[in-house]
Amino acid sequence: MSPQYKSAVAPYSFTAISYNLVANQMHSTICDPTNCTGEYCRAYLMSGGVIMLTPWTPTSFPSYPLVMAHHVPSIHVEFEYNPTFPDFSATDCDFFGSAGILISAQVCIRNLKETKAHLDIGKSTYLISRSPVLAPVSLARSSNRFEGLYVCQNSANTTACGGLSAAANITTTVTFYTRRATVVASRSNYSIIGVSDLEPTMPVRDLDLLAYRRVFNWLLNYTAAGIPAPSSIIGNFWANQDEMRDLSARASILQNFESLVAFPFWFFNANNYGNTALQTHELVSTLPPQFYTQASIVAPRGKIRSDKAMFVLFAILQGLALCLAWAVLI
Repeated sequence: MSPQYKSAVAPYSFTAISYNLVANQMHSTICDPTNCTGEYCRAYLMSGGVIMLTPWTPTSFPSYPLVMAHHVPSIHVEFEYNPTFPDFSATDCDFFGSAGILISAQVCIRNLKETKAHLDIGKSTYLISRSPVLAPVSLARSSNRFEGLYVCQNSANTTACGGLSAAANITTTVTFYTRRATVVASRSNYSIIGVSDLEPTMPVRDLDLLAYRRVFNWLLNYTAAGIPAPSSIIGNFWANQDEMRDLSARASILQNFESLVAFPFWFFNANNYGNTALQTHELVSTLPPQFYTQASIVAPRGKIRSDKAMFVLFAILQGLALCLAWAVLI
């Protein structure tokens, strides 16, 4: 980038995917949670799908429309939404905005106790007049944080959002795990159509909280990137405050929030664009060993599966009917 260019650009291709990463079937699938239960628990498996394979899949063999990637390293992420209001300190939060602009944001991230291995993250959308320097925070040997997003309406001269507990908000406890899975995806559009052979989840340890927060600084700081506030990522949350308050209408805005939370793991892993050593068409030798796996082009096959108990019951009833028929004839 030219030294004379003052904006810290977040490319549109990355900001666009940050809206729906967990709902994008090319990268992620819904899965069963392992650490929480109930209607306020949501889990996703971020395998990256076929689109992350190198080299690219061949264009020949049209009778094999699917690709099966074996034992793919994946991130399992769980969200458990909390009805209680978290107590974030000033060092937990980063601010984004500009004086006189209605749309501004505060992102707060806090570790839970190490023994519980939880992550607390908070986002707050409100009016501010400055962007403080990122405060240093201590790292926790944990995969879990607490996060929340608050939409506040103060004057453009304020530097804090009062009464966060009463504001339209999203708060969640998020937990990150690693696991392997076999992924089957379509060759035509890369959509993941099946996941199998799921290995047990392993909690992510030694998460670099400071680096994690810096990703949000890069992604959400629309003033540094020279993006108009209504076109920014946080503008989407500011414009959907009613949906954030209504539990029956939060599905879409929750996916936007969850995608932002998962984005740092998707983008800044060894096998994605955050690694500048990767090549598009050629394998590189510098990836961690778990990223070297095998993939095959495959074709679907129809198969009938029967329930053993129902089959036995069917055979008994059918046998009784035949015996009755023969008895009548005899």
